[in-house]
Amino acid sequence: MSIRYPRRIEPSLKPVYGLTIRQLVYLGVTGFLGGAVVLGGEAAGIPLMPRAMVALGLVAVGAALAFVRIHGQPLEKWLVYVVRYHVRPRQAIWRKGEAPEFRRPPAEPPQPSPEPAKVKPITLVVSEEGEPLSPVTVVIDLAVVFSLVALTLHLWRGGLSQLTIAVMRILR
Repeated sequence: MSIRYPRRIEPSLKPVYGLTIRQLVYLGVTGFLGGAVVLGGEAAGIPLMPRAMVALGLVAVGAALAFVRIHGQPLEKWLVYVVRYHVRPRQAIWRKGEAPEFRRPPAEPPQPSPEPAKVKPITLVVSEEGEPLSPVTVVIDLAVVFSLVALTLHLWRGGLSQLTIAVMRILR
């Protein structure tokens, strides 16, 4: 009798532009929230520039969560580690006489430093021509797309008249 093991699920599923589902979720949610800030702030009477700055900040946070890795860990895992470290109780107890005596190890002669390893650039997405795109290019492209979508929706819902008034005030 043989035991059958289930097939491994491919963790690097990259459905769109070579981005993982986790990256797409972060970028999509923060892009949607940024667009909601730009469009929703109009009803509250907030000027366009502060709304745009908040929206770009939200998109930047999403891009950081999607692309930044610290010591090989995604940013959200690293943030969980930092919060656990600061929340978890720590206590150091010193008892006189119970500490072992400290002995300095003998000094070793200095070793020559090894040659630095050659660092390969990170290729996140490959363009249609076959050349790699940097993560910065992808983030900038996504920010531009989200900004253009938000601007289009804003202009479609009456923002064009606000823009015309602002331009007329500047030109006077």
